[in-house]
Amino acid sequence: MNKTLIRNMWVGLFALVLSSQLVSAADFSPWSKKTSLTFSGYTKPEPLTNFPVMVVLSTNIGGFSYADFQSGTHDDLRFTDETQTSELNYEVEKWDTNGSSYVWVQVPNLAQNTVIWALWGMASQTAPAYTTNGATWANGYVGVWHLPDGATLSAKESTANALVTTNQGVSAVAGKIDGGGHFNGSAYLDAGGSFNPDGSTPLTLSCWFKTSDTIIDPQSLISKDLMTGTYAGFTLGLNELTATAGDLGKVGVVWVEDATKGAYARKQTTTSYNDGQWHLATVVYDGSKTLAGTTIYVDGILRATERTDGADSFSGSMANAAMLEVGARDGAYQPYYGDLDEVRIAVAAHSADWVWATWFNTASNSDFVTVATVATVSSSNGAAGLRTDAATQIGATTAVLNGYLCSTGASPTTVFAYWGPTDGGTNAAAWAHALSLGTRAAAAFSNSVTGLNANSFYYFRHQATNDEGSVWSPASAGFSTAAPQGPIYRFW
Repeated sequence: MNKTLIRNMWVGLFALVLSSQLVSAADFSPWSKKTSLTFSGYTKPEPLTNFPVMVVLSTNIGGFSYADFQSGTHDDLRFTDETQTSELNYEVEKWDTNGSSYVWVQVPNLAQNTVIWALWGMASQTAPAYTTNGATWANGYVGVWHLPDGATLSAKESTANALVTTNQGVSAVAGKIDGGGHFNGSAYLDAGGSFNPDGSTPLTLSCWFKTSDTIIDPQSLISKDLMTGTYAGFTLGLNELTATAGDLGKVGVVWVEDATKGAYARKQTTTSYNDGQWHLATVVYDGSKTLAGTTIYVDGILRATERTDGADSFSGSMANAAMLEVGARDGAYQPYYGDLDEVRIAVAAHSADWVWATWFNTASNSDFVTVATVATVSSSNGAAGLRTDAATQIGATTAVLNGYLCSTGASPTTVFAYWGPTDGGTNAAAWAHALSLGTRAAAAFSNSVTGLNANSFYYFRHQATNDEGSVWSPASAGFSTAAPQGPIYRFW
C-alpha cells in the first residue's frame, strides 16, 4: 500500500470536512431571488453529515427564470442553511438555460424535512472557490466522475484529488443524471495509479449502470486490479463469478491479494440486472479483508448474495501497480458493454441510509426534495432593489436610520429616506419628513435624524429611483425614542 498517498488523501479530506462545516456566515438579504428546498423524501432515521444532494433548477419551478441571475451565467448562485446565514458548498454539474441545471449541494445535516435555501439575483459576484475545488465532496470521497453532458463527454474528476483521467474511447450518451458515458467493449477511462488501497481501508464503490448485454464474460465497472504477475486489486463488475449464462447481469465484487491468483474473495448478487434499465450498484467494504465485511446494494437496497468460488477472506495486500479504471480492468481486459453515470469511490464505509439516500435522491429527485415557488426579495427588472433595516443609536431626540441598496438596476440610483410618527407606506406625501441620500452604489447606507420627540414611536422607510422606475423597500420599520433624561442632582 502507498501509505504516504493514503495519509495525504486523509489529511486533505479532513481539511475539506473542516472547511465544509465552516464555509461562512454571511448576509444574503441583498440577493433578490430565493427559494426553499425541503428534503421531505428522506425518511430514514440516520442524520447524514455533509451529504451531497442533487438539486435540479429549471423553469418547472414556480417563478424561476434564468434571466434573474445577475452575475455571469450563475456566479451569484448561493445555497445556505435554514437560517440563511451559513453558506453551503456546491458544484454545478451542468448549467442549461434552455432546460434543467444540475447542482450538487453539500447539506451539513440531512434529516427528514431539513430545509436549505437557494439564492440568486445579485450583481457583481464571482463564483466561490468551493464550486470547483472539490469541497462539496467530503465523507471520504476520493473519486467522483459525473460524466456530463450528454453531447460532449467530460472525464473530469470532481474531488479535491482531481485525479487526472484519460478517456480511452468512451462516448457521450444520455445518462441517468444529465449525460453519461457509453462503453462499447473496448473503451474505458484511465484515472492513473495514485489511488492504491491495500485492503485495510474501508471503501464504498458505486455507479449507475444500464446494460442489456448477454456476453458471458466478466465485465468491469470500477477496477484497480493487476491481471499479470502476482495479481492484486479490486473490481466492481458484472458476471463476476463463474461467467456462465446464470451469472449474466449479476452485480459482483472481487478482492485479490498480492500473492497468487488463487488468493481472492468474491461475491455477487443472486439477481440479474441486465434489463436495459438504469440501476445504482454500490459495494460497501469495511476494511476487514472478508466477504462478511462486504455488502452489495442495488438501487439502494441490500441484496442477497452468493459465493461460488474463492475464499471467505484474504490476508495479504491488494495494493498493485495497475491503473484505476472505469469500464475495464488493467488496460482493456474484461471490458464493459453498456452505459455508466455518476461513478464514485470513497475511502469510507457508507451506511445503508447513506446508500439509500444516494439512490433515491437521483432516482426520484422530485419526491426527495420539494422546491418552493421562488420569492422576490427585491426588484430585478432594471429598477433598483432595496430594504429598510433596523434603526440604531437611538436616543431621546436622535436616531440613525439604516438600509441596504441591494441592486442599482440598469442606471444610477438615488435613495430617499422617509420618517415620521405615522406610517406613510408607499405614499411619499404622507410622510412627515423626507431626505434625499443622493446617488448610491449597491451597499449599506444610513442617515442620522435629529429633532425627534422623546419617548415617542417613529416609522421610517426607503425609496430608490432611477431611469427604470421607482421602488420602495418591502416594509416600513419602527423604533421608540428614549425617555428624556432629567437633571442630575448631587448632594454632598
